[in-house]
Amino acid sequence: MKKILGVILLVLRMIFSRAESSSWIAESYAGTWGVAFLGSLIGGLFAVGGPFFVIYFLARFADKKEYQANLQLAFLSANLLTLTMHGFKGDIPESVLRFFLPCAVAAFLGVLIGQRLFHRLSQAWIQRIAYGVVFVSGVQLLVLNPAA
Repeated sequence: MKKILGVILLVLRMIFSRAESSSWIAESYAGTWGVAFLGSLIGGLFAVGGPFFVIYFLARFADKKEYQANLQLAFLSANLLTLTMHGFKGDIPESVLRFFLPCAVAAFLGVLIGQRLFHRLSQAWIQRIAYGVVFVSGVQLLVLNPAA
């Protein structure tokens, strides 16, 4: 399954990195719904739905601040829903909660540094880095995961 995900990421990266071929997806309700469904489906299966949202929002928004704000909103929605479902199913043991505060401090520092870097980078660099990370993720899923 992870190899299939790797192929999907590489194909989506190629499609969306070409503006002329991805504009219909980014500007249509069907495309938006499809990306939301795929990102959430893959997120539910592998807990890595983010690349779908990253690729979509890069194609959808020319302004890097709009891109980031909408991406964060999509992550917040998906993560709150998933976390709520795990909570109701009892999937979160109490032992994990002791790591929450130290991890929250580390996350805060990471976001602070990331935001400073984000504001210094151009839209073009944000796109290059994001597409590069998706590409590396796809290759990693193909190469480093043995056949199941």
